[in-house]
Amino acid sequence: MKSLTPRQQECLNTIERMIQDNDGFSIGFRDLQRELGYSSPSPLTWLLKKLAEANKIAPLGKRRNAIQLPNSKILECPDFSGLKPKHAAALTAIVQLTNDRGMAPTLREIATQLDLSRGGTQGRLERLRGMGLVSWSRVPRSIRVIGLSAVETEGEG
Repeated sequence: MKSLTPRQQECLNTIERMIQDNDGFSIGFRDLQRELGYSSPSPLTWLLKKLAEANKIAPLGKRRNAIQLPNSKILECPDFSGLKPKHAAALTAIVQLTNDRGMAPTLREIATQLDLSRGGTQGRLERLRGMGLVSWSRVPRSIRVIGLSAVETEGEG
């Protein structure tokens, strides 16, 4: 196998650092583009394709917004049976969406999964945050269940 070019290695190092800063979960294409200082997505798309061909990152597929390493993490879903069913459903939805997409879900995605309005979902998440069970910031895709452990999974390839 050919070794990586300096630019590919720089990109891979940046991906590894950003994923580590994101608690082991995937990162977004635009975030990586900004971090590397590219004004156009074309050079980054090419670099990611080459890294995927070298099995350094997970294949991108149609969703290039979830850049992952071959050994990604999934959340272990604990038993939420001690909570009200509506709270347990919201926490389970966050865990499932995070595992399915490799990144924290958006409010809209949680609302769709729960079949609620965004306002109703936000109110439910506010209650869960008050209970110390979830956290988020003003940054997109920052909704997290507090205190869950992630488990490494074997990558394909």
